[in-house]
Amino acid sequence: MGGIAGFVHFDKKPADHILLERMSSAISHRGPDGISYHISSHVGLCQLTSHITPESAQERFLLPGSSQKHLIVFHGRIDNRQDLYHYTGQRRPLEEIPDSQLVLAAYGKSGTRCVEKLLGDFAFTIWDEEEQTLFCGRDQMGVKPFFYINTGTFFAFASEIKGLFALPGIQKEINSEKIADFITCLTTENESTCYKNIFKLPPAHFLTTKNAVVKIQKYWDLEPADIQFKKSHEYQEAFFDIFKEAVHVRLRSSSPVGAYLSGGIDSASIVSMATGHLNKSFPGILNTFTGIFDQIPECDERIYFQSILDRFPIHPHYVHGDELLPGESFDTVMGYEDEPFFSPHFFMSWHLQHQVKQQGIKVLLDGHDGDAAVSYGYGLWPQLAMQGKLIRLYREFMLLPQATAKRSFRRILSLYRNILLQNSPFQAHQAPIHSQYSDSLNLLTPTFRRETNIEERLNNFVKTLPNSCQPEEKHHKSNISQPFHPFALEFLERTASRFGIEQRFPFFDIRLISFCLALPAEQKFKNGYNRSIVRQSLKSILPATIRQRKLKTNFAKNFLNAYVVRDRTWLTRAMEQQPHGLFSIINKDKIQKTYQQCLDKDNSSLAPLCNTLRYLALSKWLEKQD
Repeated sequence: MGGIAGFVHFDKKPADHILLERMSSAISHRGPDGISYHISSHVGLCQLTSHITPESAQERFLLPGSSQKHLIVFHGRIDNRQDLYHYTGQRRPLEEIPDSQLVLAAYGKSGTRCVEKLLGDFAFTIWDEEEQTLFCGRDQMGVKPFFYINTGTFFAFASEIKGLFALPGIQKEINSEKIADFITCLTTENESTCYKNIFKLPPAHFLTTKNAVVKIQKYWDLEPADIQFKKSHEYQEAFFDIFKEAVHVRLRSSSPVGAYLSGGIDSASIVSMATGHLNKSFPGILNTFTGIFDQIPECDERIYFQSILDRFPIHPHYVHGDELLPGESFDTVMGYEDEPFFSPHFFMSWHLQHQVKQQGIKVLLDGHDGDAAVSYGYGLWPQLAMQGKLIRLYREFMLLPQATAKRSFRRILSLYRNILLQNSPFQAHQAPIHSQYSDSLNLLTPTFRRETNIEERLNNFVKTLPNSCQPEEKHHKSNISQPFHPFALEFLERTASRFGIEQRFPFFDIRLISFCLALPAEQKFKNGYNRSIVRQSLKSILPATIRQRKLKTNFAKNFLNAYVVRDRTWLTRAMEQQPHGLFSIINKDKIQKTYQQCLDKDNSSLAPLCNTLRYLALSKWLEKQD
């Protein structure tokens, strides 16, 4: 929730209040508690406020005519407030100081290096009147968005692209390469958008612009924490403390807190920590929001999450996931999204967020992709193989679900084969396209593929992906550093803001990720259990039914049923809409064949439906451009 927008005329053209109002109006859903403006000569700044944290009500935006040297517009949450309070030598009580003013004070003391001292989810802009410089910063993991445009004499920024397109004369120049990337499921960087003239400030970067010269600099790199324990219980105790803090700082709220809850270890860990160990750290009782599946029992996880509801004081809320029609949410989300986006089960979270809003909850904890943050620990396998520890490797494989001696031996042989192939000098010349991308790649017309150079970019991208032959630390860092993560976090943040909700992600706390990156592989995978560190360190609060779980629920059946059976009429109608120019991008015969595969009652693969829905997302986005 919350947002920022603004502009600078570097040709000294007077700032127009109407332009600022247009920008704020385009993203007004982000400011339910008010919008503040500042116009000074050739600069316009706007902050859209949502009073979510106790201190946010203390926000005092500087009024026109202020003689202050520095002005800030801020969006987000700072987690190390106490550190900044002491660093900046504040005299007022900490509880009276909003996050923005702590950031502004840190800038006043250390300039652009202040961003290195910030923890949390944030995006902000500071106008330095004396230096005539705009300074912009974004959080390390990319939770809070920041878009900008630079014409040479004019620089503008906003929390959403639509805020920039509210300005007159800003053209929608489509970036064909990003369209090809979308259809092919590529996210290779975090700076460009689907428009040639609109850019994003990458996570962990700051931007300065003076006289329309834009300079971008990285201020943080993900590195392993410095930990050297000798015993397992020491690692477990340290993880417990760091995870506790990651949840605790995200409970800071001026209203009741909610959380997603499933039978998975990520959301269950957050809820168990919040209600078990930290139950006095938030107002009221924790509200949880869960999908249940009476008609598709193989998707239902009540056998797992019920143990948490029985153990802790929780107010649960449910959505019947096997009754939902996804078409309405698809059309709605694509209607307000500025770029084409698709995620298989987003219709479930869309309906859950309706419930969150109905309960008056503004802060929602989300266990999104804790797998990537902590890591499964599968990098232990190639480590054991390269160390020649075959007996240990065989034992670990035998403890996997549905393991047999024959399968375990095959796993070992396959692992050694892949290690040898990866180290072969001839592999570098093959640059193979990963098989999972081939079907979506073929959706593009040959001409569009050549024009966008998609195959070469795809080959280069595949080389950056984590693979099964990498030792654990390298595998983990390669995974969590993928540009896809900020892209997904941006989408989740943006969708939640439409419901007046701020979504928070404890597993994407940079202290937690750095700690897990430094963990020995044996702390992540042990005795057939991935994420062993979570299971062991939280055993005092996490029910055994979840800690001892080895397999995840496969929601594919509900996904297929939702689109192909329950909302088949919507799918058929949507496929009949063909905006102008679409088939210069998409191979018409291939998409029709893919669509027919979706309708095949014997089809159990998600790939045809996912490819069809990506096509529909692009179709609806192109319609808006016309």
